[in-house]
Amino acid sequence: MIVVIFAISRYQNKQKQYDDRERELENEFMKAAIETQEQILEELSERLHGNLQQTLSLAKINLNRGIANNDVNDFLIAKELVTDGIQEIKYLSKGLDRKYITGNSLEENIEKQLKRVQERTSLQTIFTKSEEEIQLSDDKHILLYRIVQESINNCINYAEATLLTVVMESHKKYFTIQIEDDGNGCDINKIKHAKNGLGIINMQKRTELINGIFHIESIPNQGTLVFIKIPYHGR
Repeated sequence: MIVVIFAISRYQNKQKQYDDRERELENEFMKAAIETQEQILEELSERLHGNLQQTLSLAKINLNRGIANNDVNDFLIAKELVTDGIQEIKYLSKGLDRKYITGNSLEENIEKQLKRVQERTSLQTIFTKSEEEIQLSDDKHILLYRIVQESINNCINYAEATLLTVVMESHKKYFTIQIEDDGNGCDINKIKHAKNGLGIINMQKRTELINGIFHIESIPNQGTLVFIKIPYHGR
């Protein structure tokens, strides 16, 4: 009888620990989602006040010039700039749409992101992936996409690189994502303690949240490497 009571008590304690861990993970997911949303809104604000505002301002200048000089070329330039502005708005709205992101595979989303980078910057990109498409839950998909997106944005904004390479490899029990550039690199320890180091810390926390491993290497004047390893089973 005592053995049975002990076994039941032990089972209940393990169940409680499991339930507590599940609640903790749910809270961490919510926290990560909120942090990601705040980051997206900050990036959206920067793009609206940066690229989009500049594009529409140039369109307005060319329209006014076209009206004043009756110059068809100015109208054509203005039309092209307005078209670019519309495309930027479409891109930004899709980037905020969870259903749109999870409606594509992670590979497709990364490929589209890199294609857009190559179209709008001087940065050359290479994307390599396994033949087998990686299957992910929506939560994992969103978190990983945002991590990769932030790594790409860091390269564009700070690295002064000429080449960005992303490699996704599928293995039996896990898959990896490697993001590498040939930019100016940095001292990771110094960056982590700086204001913009929060991005690296957040990427690491989000990776660990889905039982993954996050590793970053950077050497001044030689570039940066971000390595992510995610198990297929687990959270």
